[in-house]
Amino acid sequence: MEAARVAQLRGHHVILMGNEKRMGGQLFYASKSPHKKEFREVVAFLERQIRKLKVDVRLGKEVTDRTIKQMKPDAVVVATGASPALPFTKGLDTLHVHTAIEVLDERVSIHGKTAVVGAGLVGLETALYLVENGVKPILLVEPTDKLGGNVGLRMGGMSETR
Repeated sequence: MEAARVAQLRGHHVILMGNEKRMGGQLFYASKSPHKKEFREVVAFLERQIRKLKVDVRLGKEVTDRTIKQMKPDAVVVATGASPALPFTKGLDTLHVHTAIEVLDERVSIHGKTAVVGAGLVGLETALYLVENGVKPILLVEPTDKLGGNVGLRMGGMSETR
């Protein structure tokens, strides 16, 4: 979204395309954490700017090589976002196993005893999101000795234990 905004400001004709039906990508999911609601403001700001600048937005359709070749663009910026890190564990394909994105996007309904595998930043924020939405008890499982190991200064306001 930021690349599209800046390119449009610089006089380029920009077409912003994406598979999802909404803009925001990973920033949208990050904003679902109870202590990162200000990220929603960033997404909302960028959406307003995209509309104000009249960027051609095409969402909800898969972007393929063929799509791009038909458009004959002068340049292509690929901003595909991140992919979730999944452990190599048996059972990931069962009905009761979900990714953090599926949970935060409310694609699945979670209730009862829940294990969150991976207690880094995403795992801790997902667990907090679940607790604040009434899901208890939560068991955090971290296969390394680094519980919260990738949590930086941004999480400084989260000192309360639940």
